[in-house]
Amino acid sequence: VTIADQKQENSLVMDLQKGEATLQAKTKLTLAAGQTTIVLESSGNITEKANSKIAMQAANIEGKANAQLVLQGANTEVKANAQLNLQASGPTNVKGAIVKIN
Repeated sequence: VTIADQKQENSLVMDLQKGEATLQAKTKLTLAAGQTTIVLESSGNITEKANSKIAMQAANIEGKANAQLVLQGANTEVKANAQLNLQASGPTNVKGAIVKIN
């Protein structure tokens, strides 16, 4: 089943035999439920917004930035239930009003 505009730039394609669905937009696709949104843009940006929480859970989660990775929060915690490795190929800075080790 296919629903599309004349140029096929915006479409909904459902393959009922395979159980697959594809939703395509030429410039921007927005999924919204209340105050929560996920926006995919043709420029390559993905923006997720939620008023309460965004949660991810899997056996393995991998993130990579080719330029810069910024994680920021009022209170930020990094916790490992087993081993934690921090590594840099250049200088490593640890800053804080008080820095405690152990």
